[in-house]
Amino acid sequence: MTIPKFLGSDHAGNKPPLAKLGVRELAFNMADGKIFTSDGTKIIELAPGKGDANVQSDWSQTNTSSDDFIKNKPTIPTPTPAQVQSDWNEMSSTDKAFIKNKPSIPTAPNLTKYVKSDIALVPGSTNVVNMVSMSQHDYDAIAKPDPKTLYIII
Repeated sequence: MTIPKFLGSDHAGNKPPLAKLGVRELAFNMADGKIFTSDGTKIIELAPGKGDANVQSDWSQTNTSSDDFIKNKPTIPTPTPAQVQSDWNEMSSTDKAFIKNKPSIPTAPNLTKYVKSDIALVPGSTNVVNMVSMSQHDYDAIAKPDPKTLYIII
């Protein structure tokens, strides 16, 4: 069994001569990081070198041979028709800003005749010392409600 030789070079781009590299022997080019061997008829490059440095891809790059070119980019379609800002108040159904199938929002009833904002207007309010808001359940749990407390059920 023969001991293989290892050849080396410190000059980028150098390949070992075929005559100096036996079959399955290795040669290293330390300058560009390439590794070579031979099959007896030609020099074979085993490793492509140190590799390219990391590259930041560029979406706008159109040169297909550039390192930062992105292959197989999806085509982003232009919306047809162009996007429109919808308008809740638009009443014309032919206007692009019109919103179809809007839910109808009922107007709130006028509750002013039921709600008194001045306690003095509530009958018997001259005797009220406290006002408490609570749930119906909590009110029902009171054994004896205080006659000087106004209970507001929420």
